[in-house]
Amino acid sequence: MCSGDQVVLDAGADHPSILWSPGGETTRTISVNPLSDSVQSVQLIDEWGRKVHGDHLIEVRPLQVPTVLGQTGLCAGGTLVLELGEPFASYSLSPGGQTTQYVEITPDATTDYSVTVNDAAGCSGTSAVHRVTVYQLPTPVISGPGTMVSGQTAILDGGAGYSAYLWSPGAETTRTITVTPAVTTDYQVTVADANSCAGTSPVHTLAEDTRRSLR
Repeated sequence: MCSGDQVVLDAGADHPSILWSPGGETTRTISVNPLSDSVQSVQLIDEWGRKVHGDHLIEVRPLQVPTVLGQTGLCAGGTLVLELGEPFASYSLSPGGQTTQYVEITPDATTDYSVTVNDAAGCSGTSAVHRVTVYQLPTPVISGPGTMVSGQTAILDGGAGYSAYLWSPGAETTRTITVTPAVTTDYQVTVADANSCAGTSPVHTLAEDTRRSLR
């Protein structure tokens, strides 16, 4: 039996005297739920007046203690794999209901996961909560002029607080870049934050101002 379960023991019919040990019950049947292996004894007088003693060994299997393993954070839209422990006969992940040892998840928001398992004997157990935090992607916006006279320089800024920058065109990796485009050009910057999540800015168009000229 599994730890925490109850089992009913029956001494049989037509006994004028029954005494269970431990417990001291005197009924034909008793219900017990031992937490570890134990021996339940019964002493009775049978229908012919004879004293009879019997022992019944109750083997108790411990409850399973599974653990959810895997990353505890990912960027929005990302996918990760959780390992639900082994060896078990069956698995049920919550939320989601997946029933395999390895589970691929793509949560939309921070989620607490746990798994309930059963071993070959049918004894079950539920894991502690495994929280997967979902980090939102950064949303950079380029600041700087929108028009310029051909031949002049302009400074574009990808914004503060990011750990990495990559500009297009040009492939510069600094927060700010100085550009001298000869024609109207579309710029974008892709950034990474402290969680290594990446995001790309909307297009910033630096248009040539044909109404002005260098003097």
